[in-house]
Amino acid sequence: MTIASLKRALASLSSGRARASWRWKAAAALGPPLVAFLLQWYILNASMARWALFYPAVFLASWLGGLSSGLAATAISSALVPMFMRAHFGLTNLVAAIIFVTMSIAVSIVHERLRGLLQRLEQSRQWLQAIMDYSPNVIVIKSFDGRYLMVNHQLEDMLQLAPGEAVGKTDADLFPHESAQLHHESDVEVFAKRGAITYEEAIQLENGGRVFQSSKFPLNDSEGHPFAICAIWSDITERKHIEEALRQSESDLRQAERVAHLGSWTWNNADDSTRWSEELYRITGLEPPPASAEPGLRPDPLFTPEALATIRGLLHQVVQDGQPHEAELEIVRPDGATRWIAVRGEAVRDETGSIEGVSGTAQDISELKELQRQRDEWTSLIAHELRQPIGVISMAASALPELHAASLTKKELSFVALITTAVSGLTRLVDDLLDLSLLDARRLTLDRSWIPASALVNETVERLAGVTTGHRVAVTMGQGRMEVCVDALRMGQVLGNLLSNAAKYCEPGSDIDIRTEVREAEVDIAVTNRGAGIQPEDLPHLFERFSRTDQARHSDKPGLGIGLYVANQLVLAHGGRLWVESTPGGTTTFHVGLPARPAAEGAAKADGPSPGAGYSSVARISNSA
Repeated sequence: MTIASLKRALASLSSGRARASWRWKAAAALGPPLVAFLLQWYILNASMARWALFYPAVFLASWLGGLSSGLAATAISSALVPMFMRAHFGLTNLVAAIIFVTMSIAVSIVHERLRGLLQRLEQSRQWLQAIMDYSPNVIVIKSFDGRYLMVNHQLEDMLQLAPGEAVGKTDADLFPHESAQLHHESDVEVFAKRGAITYEEAIQLENGGRVFQSSKFPLNDSEGHPFAICAIWSDITERKHIEEALRQSESDLRQAERVAHLGSWTWNNADDSTRWSEELYRITGLEPPPASAEPGLRPDPLFTPEALATIRGLLHQVVQDGQPHEAELEIVRPDGATRWIAVRGEAVRDETGSIEGVSGTAQDISELKELQRQRDEWTSLIAHELRQPIGVISMAASALPELHAASLTKKELSFVALITTAVSGLTRLVDDLLDLSLLDARRLTLDRSWIPASALVNETVERLAGVTTGHRVAVTMGQGRMEVCVDALRMGQVLGNLLSNAAKYCEPGSDIDIRTEVREAEVDIAVTNRGAGIQPEDLPHLFERFSRTDQARHSDKPGLGIGLYVANQLVLAHGGRLWVESTPGGTTTFHVGLPARPAAEGAAKADGPSPGAGYSSVARISNSA
C-alpha cells in the first residue's frame, strides 16, 4: 500500500466514511499502547512522566478505531503503566491514574461523537452532490467575489469543461462578456435584495444559443447573513420555441379570421363559460374584454330572451347528439346596425370521448342575406308578372275549341292540347317559385282547420286524375280517427306534388298506392310507386333546394328540383315531417306525418294551432348595452 493510499484509508476511517473491521479495531486498541510502552521502556528508560506517552496513544486509538478501541487502549495503558513503578504505588500515582482513565474515556467519547458528526456531514455532502449532479438543471454555488465554489455536471457538460475545472473561476473566465456582465449584475441584486430573483437569459454556446430561466437566492448562515449565492438555471429553449410557434399560429389564425371575416367561439360545459375570438367581437361591434378577464357568457342585456333560447337550444342539441348544428341569428350592434350571423357548433370531446364543450364559428352573412332578399323579391316579382300572360294563354287555349269547334282540324286540336299542357306545367312552376319566395321570406300564411285525412286524399286524387292517366290509384284508409289540422289548399299542394312525382317516375301501367293510417300521435299518409327508385347517396339531399337525383337530371322529365323542397317546408310549417323510403329497382314511398287530432286537442281547439307552427325560428340578438 502506498503512502497516499494509506493516507486516504486513514482519512476515510477517521471521518466515519468507512466502517472499521474488528481486526482494525483490535490493532488500533493494541498498537498505540504497545508502541508507547516500548518507547517508555527502552528509549526513555522510564524516566519521563509515566503517563505522558500513553495519553497520545489512547487518543490515536480512539481516533483510528472508535470508542471501543479507545476504551480498550485505556484499559491496556492502565495495566502497563504500573510496571514502571518500582517504588510503592502511592496516592499521587493513584490520582494520576484516575485522571488518565477519566481523560482517556472522555477523549474516546468525544472522538466517537466527532466521527458521527463527520459521518453525517459527509452523508449530507454526498446527498447535496448527488442532487446537483443528477438534477436536469444547472446548479452552482458562488462566493461573494463571484468565484464558483461548487458546480454540477450539467454546467461542466454545457461548457465542455473537465470535472472540477470550473471551481475557483469567475463568470468572466467561463462566459462571453455580455453573459458574464448579466450574471455579475444579478449577483449584486441578490446580495442587495437579500432575496431570490428570477429572470430569463440567452447564452451563446459553441453548439448554438440556449435560453435559460435563472433563479438566484442567497445562502445565509444561522444569523441570517449571506455567505454565498446559489443559482439554478433551467433550460427552456424548447419551451420558448413552442411558445413562439404557438404565438405565430395564433397570429396567423387571427389574420385568417380577419380576412375571412369569420369569428370563433368555445363553450365549456363544466362551468357554462364561453370565449370569443377578437374577430367575433369585431363582427358584433363589441369591445374585447381585458386579457385578464375571466371567461363567461355575455351579460343578459346583450341578448334577447329569444336569442338566448336559440343559443341554448343549439348547445343542447350538440351535447345531446354530438352532431354539428347550425343557426342564423339577427343581431343589432351597439351602433344600431342590423347584421345577420351564421353560427355553427361542433362537439369538443375529452380523452374518454365525453363531450366537454362546444366550439364553433360565427360568420357575418349580412351581404348574403341581402342578396337572398333581393333574389326573393325578384322571384316573387317575376312570378306575379308571369301569372297574367300565363292566364291569358290558358284562357285563350281553352276558348279556341269552343269558338272554332267546327273548323279546327285534328292537328290543330292536338296543338291546343300541347299549349294547355305546357301552360299547366308553367303555372305549376310559377306557383312553386312564388311559394319558394314566400317560404324564404317567412311570409307564407296558413288558413288551417280540422278536416278528415280521407277527404284531403280523395280530393287530391280526383283533382290529379288527368296526371295519373294510365295508372290505377289505390287508396287505403286505416282505422281510427284521422283528422288533421291543415290548410287544405297547401296540404293538397303537397300531396299533389307527391302524386304527380309518383306518376312521373313509376313504371308504365303500374299502380300507385296511397295508404292513410294513425301511428301513435300522428296521421301517416304514404304515397308508393314502383320504378327505378332513388339511390341511397341521393336520399340525404332529396329535400334540399334545387336538388335533383342523377337519374332525374339525365332523363327527359322536366323540373327544377324545388317541388320537394317546397313540400317539405309546407309540411314543417304544419308541425309535421316528410321522409322517404326507397329501394333501387323496387318501390319508393314518401311519408307525410301530421299531428293527429287526439294529440293536439289539449293544446289547440277547433281553430287549430297558430299559423306558422313548425317553422324554424329566427332569433334576434340585441347587442345594445
